[in-house]
Amino acid sequence: MKSYQVNAPIGRSKHSISTHDGTKFHADGSEFWDIEIFRTKKEKDARIKNLRKEGFSEFNLQKWLADRGATDHPQEITARVN
Repeated sequence: MKSYQVNAPIGRSKHSISTHDGTKFHADGSEFWDIEIFRTKKEKDARIKNLRKEGFSEFNLQKWLADRGATDHPQEITARVN
């Protein structure tokens, strides 16, 4: 499934997104996420608009965890994800 997520500021970079095209995976089978860094919010928003046109959907971590039965307790989230 093609998906993207907007990242929190990373170092000096304030505008970045991570994308997964549905085909790249690590050797252990986990998804490989590419990262794109932008100079301005306008560039980031334009890229998100383009991704949506290409069929990407926004990744929602809370929904992903809920689908796997995780609760709000960090210990249980860690145990279920691993």
